[in-house]
Amino acid sequence: AEPDKLRIDIGASSEEEAKALVHLGDTAAFQAEFERLGLHRLKGKALSSRAGCAVLISLIREPLPCDTLFAFTVLREAGEGGSSVVASRLQPGRAVMVAPVPADDIPGGGETFSLGGGPVIPAAESRGVFDKGMVETLRALAAWAEIPAQPAALPGRSGASGIQHAAGGVRTAVAGFPVRYPESPAQVVDETDLQAVEKLLLAYMAEP
Repeated sequence: AEPDKLRIDIGASSEEEAKALVHLGDTAAFQAEFERLGLHRLKGKALSSRAGCAVLISLIREPLPCDTLFAFTVLREAGEGGSSVVASRLQPGRAVMVAPVPADDIPGGGETFSLGGGPVIPAAESRGVFDKGMVETLRALAAWAEIPAQPAALPGRSGASGIQHAAGGVRTAVAGFPVRYPESPAQVVDETDLQAVEKLLLAYMAEP
């Protein structure tokens, strides 16, 4: 619906009562509760951001085989300022962005990316092409470790281009996880996808 056609019933019985309860410029949001759906799926708000953070935190707790820098960035949808700034400061040799990817495995969707289909390892997104060698290595490791993977190109942007174009250029790839109903208060992710992303990144970090 158009914003000017949306209505919120606050229980007021008169205009005067309504004006006493709310004021012009007040904001409102859906009250979304976190819950499990079935065996492996999770529903809640901001899972497109929180799930990726959970993967990174889990990796931080692992004994890693190489020196690794972790960054939790912001402004992905506002010019990718967070990822570009952190890349300029850290100047990494390589970077893998753990990013949400819209799942369209719903009635009327394109069925390009599916919940439970494993990590999304794209060769490109709307703002550029990712490092070919890194993409091929990630896909080969997924096949070797029997991790299901989804190789299609991203329709939008993940924030990885902000890293790729910073600090004179950084070799960059994406290990994405599908999210159903992104930008809504009831996003859905699959735990098996998150576990598969973690397993894939551990295998990649073990590569010489």
